[in-house]
Amino acid sequence: MVRHTGADTKQEILNAATRLFSDFGYRGTSLADIAHEIGYSKASVLYHFASKEALLAELIAPAAADLQALLARVSTLPLAQARRSAIEGYADLTVTYREAVAVLQTKEPLLLQDPHFHAIGVLYERLVRVLQGEDPNPQAQVAAIMVIVGTAAVCTKRADLPPEQLQPALVAVALRALGLPADSPPG
Repeated sequence: MVRHTGADTKQEILNAATRLFSDFGYRGTSLADIAHEIGYSKASVLYHFASKEALLAELIAPAAADLQALLARVSTLPLAQARRSAIEGYADLTVTYREAVAVLQTKEPLLLQDPHFHAIGVLYERLVRVLQGEDPNPQAQVAAIMVIVGTAAVCTKRADLPPEQLQPALVAVALRALGLPADSPPG
């Protein structure tokens, strides 16, 4: 008989929540659904996560922490290099955290209104500003938003490319969309 530790159970809950949130949406998935998916009671899920919001917060925490670290790194670079590094880093993050991105992709407007997830909105706005650069033109802002949202959309189940092909394709398209040279030095 295989014995599960609390950490195993917690990860199993997170994995099930990721699958169900991706398939049925955050609102369309209950804690009872998650518990049923893995053969536990709702009480077991609540033992590990105080609420569905807490579960989602933990699910997206690694991606949010890595995005925050990326934004901190690029904030010290010259603008052109910061934009290029942000594009490369964001493409890496979306490829790495595809499942969490899929959940966020469908629920971003809802999450940005929820006080539990205010920090995600702040990170998103910072990323928009970096990608937009110093161009006050509304088209620069629209292009930055399209790159962020489009990159996230492609990294969900919509792209069947392996990561080693997907990441450079995302970078190349983002550079083009933002009017940046494809041959600029990497960050």
